[in-house]
Amino acid sequence: MTPTSRLYDALNDYLSQCQIVWRDARHLQTICWMMIGMIQSQQVHLNGFGVYVKSRAQYAQSHQRRFRRGLCNRRIDIIAAHHALIKQALSLWDQKKRMYLSLDTTMVWNIFCIVWVGVVYRGRTVPIAWTIVAQSSSTVRLWTIQRVLCQAARLLPQGERIRFLTHYI
Repeated sequence: MTPTSRLYDALNDYLSQCQIVWRDARHLQTICWMMIGMIQSQQVHLNGFGVYVKSRAQYAQSHQRRFRRGLCNRRIDIIAAHHALIKQALSLWDQKKRMYLSLDTTMVWNIFCIVWVGVVYRGRTVPIAWTIVAQSSSTVRLWTIQRVLCQAARLLPQGERIRFLTHYI
């Protein structure tokens, strides 16, 4: 058995047991292969995932099309899946350690501003809640920030000691 197929089996078992409702088994398979592609390639580009996928497809375009269809499929609720996984991961947080949250904005193509909150873990920030605003500035309104913070609050375990980090001028 190859490392990729062992990783696939582990992801498939884990995601099957989570509180995510999969309407079709193929949706779960596609998500597992996308996650393997991200883990193995250490990138989030659809072009790089196909190398790590075990399937009958012979062309890279076939894998890209499959992943693109999976991301655009309205029957797959990616946000709900992400929230279920984040909730489960945060429920295992060591209560003796303080949790650090980071609020930040990121500009994309100078026309979209992503406002997001993430958990700082081992020097990296894992996004847990976000919203995208169509504007050409990284300065956002207070109600936009409040909306993202409310999303994040629903995912955090109760009674957790939190330190909030942000940088606004």
